Amino acid sequence: MLDHRIFNSVRHRLHAETLWHLNKRSLAGGLAAGLFAAFIPFPLQMLIAAGLAIAWQANMPVALVCTWVSNPLTYAPIFYTNYKIGLYVLTLFHPIQTTVIEHDQSILTQIGDIGGPFILGSFCAAIVASLIGYVAARAIWRIITLRKLYRRRLIRKLKKASKP
Repeated sequence: MLDHRIFNSVRHRLHAETLWHLNKRSLAGGLAAGLFAAFIPFPLQMLIAAGLAIAWQANMPVALVCTWVSNPLTYAPIFYTNYKIGLYVLTLFHPIQTTVIEHDQSILTQIGDIGGPFILGSFCAAIVASLIGYVAARAIWRIITLRKLYRRRLIRKLKKASKP
């Protein structure tokens, strides 16, 4: 499948070790890519996450799994929160009057009223979620690494102390 001409531009990048090996940088980048794509309300979130993972040389499996944060059970709360975030951001820069959606309006008019704040809020939430995921992954990796180091030093010190 990768021999198809569509993949010519990315085929060599798919063999990069950082896409498949797990280290601090690739894990954090994969988490950020996946969370960013998960909060974007467009279809093909996994393709977006894969593209970001390739561009950022982040871990591809982590990026793909993280897109599952948004699923049919979480769409409603995520989308409602994104809409509210978008309204909040819009009112910060330009006070707007919220419109009441009436039942006699057409569906296109209703989507037009909701669409702007929803898309803006989705991108804001995606950026914040990916930044939080990146920083948290780096911090947790660092904490785990330091705990292992301190544990090794303690064991070494106890072994030296127990020798006569």
